[in-house]
Formats: sequence, structure tokens, C-alpha cells
Amino acid sequence: MKEISISPKISKGELVRRLGARKGERLSRATKVKVEGLIDTLSEFLSPVIHYESRGLARITKSSIELKEGPVFRSPKIAKSLAGCTHVVCFIATIGQGLEHRVREKFEANRLSEAYILDALGSVLVEDLVQQFQEFIAKKCAIQGEYVTLRFSPGYCDWPLEEQRKLFSLFHPSRLKVRLSKSCLMVPRKSVSGIFGIARRDEGQHYSPYNPCTECSAKNCSARRAPCATTYAQ
Repeated sequence: MKEISISPKISKGELVRRLGARKGERLSRATKVKVEGLIDTLSEFLSPVIHYESRGLARITKSSIELKEGPVFRSPKIAKSLAGCTHVVCFIATIGQGLEHRVREKFEANRLSEAYILDALGSVLVEDLVQQFQEFIAKKCAIQGEYVTLRFSPGYCDWPLEEQRKLFSLFHPSRLKVRLSKSCLMVPRKSVSGIFGIARRDEGQHYSPYNPCTECSAKNCSARRAPCATTYAQ
């Protein structure tokens, strides 16, 4: 099991979306002031880390992928996305418990708007953490003539949340900064787990990753792979 620490960044457009703004809307001046004040304190509460493991692919069927030495992940869309891949990167990422504790303190002090903003900031930060990690791996792969697929997380698309247990089985529990509850939710909450594939790029090949969202009718899905259209008031 490998570990890497990356400093996550805040996408202000994504934050506005997380705060419930509709397309074209901006934050009010009062909310903007609160956001900026809370951002200034974030470094005190963050302890980002990513645990990851690269495993060879033993077999891909129409409905599952099997890693060398196991386990088998069952998802037709993942199987389609990883067609042609030789390896899979499995990861568990978290920004730690500090921000979560801070959110709880705000709720207990009845400072609900600040708690809500902090919670949204945590979601944005952990997603950026994972995005930066995948870009880091993608750059290393590009040097070796390889590319990476889109990433998938248990509980999204057609990958059952219960398969989270299989993913966690790849990591040594005593070294993980994240634990799994009986209901397969992660603790701390601001954590993301998932996988993405690695494949060899043929010379001159144009690669366009398979995106299952283009075949899905759930337009309001929060995990839909589409650009954010909201803006952050300057």
C-alpha cells in the first residue's frame, strides 16, 4: 500500500454549485464574506492523504472485472470502461477528521450557515484531492506511453455500495486513515474511494474514454460528468 499527500484546492464554481446555486447565480455578498473567512482557517483542520494500490487485471467480462489475486468487482459499466486495460489503480482518499469536527462545533453553537458552508468546502476539497491524484498518475502513465480511464466509486453508476468492502480489503486496516462502517459508509465522511484503469496507448492512437453518463437519463445526478455552469462573485 502506498500513500501520497496532496494539498487540495477550492474550485469556487464547484463550491457555488454545492451551496445550491442555480445556473448563472452568484453568492450574496454576506455569504461571500463568510466563505472567505472560513477558507482562511481551513489549513488548521485539513490532513489530506491518499492510500492507493495498483493491481494487474486478470479478467474482464461483460459484467465484471477480476483483479489478479482478487477480488471481483461487479459492474457492467466499469467492465466496459476498463476494456483494454492492463492494471487498475484502487484508492481511498480523505481530508481527515478535523474539518468534520469543526462542522459539528458550528452546529452545536447554532452557527448553521457556517456549518453548511464548511461542509460544502469539505466536499469540494476531497473531490479536488482525488482529481489531482488521478492527474498525477496520468502524467506518470503518459511518460510510459499509457493512459488512464475515468474513475468510478462504489455506490455510483451501477457499482453497488456493498462492494466497498471488497475495495477496502485491498488495504491494511491498521495503516488506513479511513474506516468503513457496517453500512459501507466511510469515516471520516469527507473521504472518497474508487478505481480507474491504466491501458497502453498505441502510437498515433486517439483515446476518448468511455463515459457512461452519456447513456444515462438521470440529468440531476450530482456525480454526472459534466462541467459546472455556476459562477463565484468576485
